[in-house]
Amino acid sequence: QYDVLLLPNCPVLPDAAWDAVDQMIRRGGVVMADSACRADIPGIVRILPNAAPAPDAAADREKALVRRYGDAHHPQVVEALQEGTLAAAPATLQDVRQRIEKACRPAVTCLAPEMAYNLLCAEGITYLAVVNTRRTAGPHYGHFGKVLESGVAQRVGLRLAPSFAPICYDLLSQRRIKTQGGDVALDLPGAGGAILAFLPAPIDGISLLRIPSDSAALIRFEAVLHLADQAPATGVIPLDAQIVYPDGSRSDRSCHSAFRKGLWRIDIPRELNAPEGTNTLTVRERASGKSATIAWSWADQDAPPIQARNP
Repeated sequence: QYDVLLLPNCPVLPDAAWDAVDQMIRRGGVVMADSACRADIPGIVRILPNAAPAPDAAADREKALVRRYGDAHHPQVVEALQEGTLAAAPATLQDVRQRIEKACRPAVTCLAPEMAYNLLCAEGITYLAVVNTRRTAGPHYGHFGKVLESGVAQRVGLRLAPSFAPICYDLLSQRRIKTQGGDVALDLPGAGGAILAFLPAPIDGISLLRIPSDSAALIRFEAVLHLADQAPATGVIPLDAQIVYPDGSRSDRSCHSAFRKGLWRIDIPRELNAPEGTNTLTVRERASGKSATIAWSWADQDAPPIQARNP
C-alpha cells in the first residue's frame, strides 16, 4: 500500500509490526529508521547521526551564549543549543527527502530544502500549495518562553512531472507563473507561500450576463470563465464579487465563491428599501485577475437579459 515508511524514534517493534515491515521491504518498499530503532530488520535504511562536535567546541559555544544572554536557562541559549544538537544529530531533512523522492518518484520534487508543499487534483485541475519554511530565531518571546521565529524570504524551485498542464497561475498573487521545461521558480516571502493552479490554456476573459429568474423579487446573473483556443474550463477557480449600489455603498459577495467548471451564478434579492438608480456587479477571477462588470436597475428588471464581457 505504501512506497516509503519512516520509523523515527522507534526503539522497539511488536512482532506483528516487524512482520509487516519485513514484508514491505520484500515487495520493494523502502523503510528508513534512525539510530533509536533497535529492531534487526534486513534491508532497512539507517539514517545515522552525523559526526558530533568536539566536546571542547560545544562547551565553548555554551559559555559564549551564557556570556551573551546572562543565564544558562535563557530561551535564546536553550534554543541555540538545541539547534546545535539537531545539526549534529540525524541526517538533514534534505537527505531524507532525497531518499524519499528517489523511492517514490513523486509528481513534484523540491529543489530547495526549506519548503513544504501539498498537491491536490480536483475536478480536472491540479493545485499545488507551497509554503516557505525557512526561518530564524526572532527577538521576541512567546508562550512558555519559547523564542518566536521570523520567516526568511527565499527563491525556491520545483520540478514537475510531465503530466502537469502547461499554464500555471498563482491564486494568491493573481499572476501567471512561467514554467521552463517542467521547472518552476518562486520568490516566496518570509513565512509566505503560493497556491498554484495548472490549466490547459490561458484564461481569456469572463462573460457576465443576466438570465431569467424564478421570482420577480430576484435578479439572477451568470458568469462564464473562458480559456484561450476555446479550451473547456474545468476545476475550481476562486473569484471576488462585489455589488455597488446607486448610493455608492458596497456589498461583498465573495465568500466561498468560485467558478466550478467555468460557471458561477448568483441570485440578488430586491430589498424593500432599495434605492433607485443603477447598480453594478463586478466579478473578478483570482487566477489572472481578469474581470467583468454589468449594470442594472430594478426599474428595468423585466427588460431582456443583457451581457457584458471584459478581457
